[in-house]
Amino acid sequence: MFHNMMAEIARHDLKLVDIAKALGISRSTLSSKIRGKSLFWADEVQTMQKLYFSDCTFDYLLQEDTVT
Repeated sequence: MFHNMMAEIARHDLKLVDIAKALGISRSTLSSKIRGKSLFWADEVQTMQKLYFSDCTFDYLLQEDTVT
């Protein structure tokens, strides 16, 4: 799960449906990708970063949680 990405979506008061529309995918597909159930394409993350998260790095957005 990409908690940083989820936090930035909430911080910017964005809706998954709007981000999904910008990416040309469904809301459920985007949700699956954020939960780590499906893979993101690099261009999808780059588009999200460019449109919504220009203050965040690619690595930060895709940092996965580690269980210790």
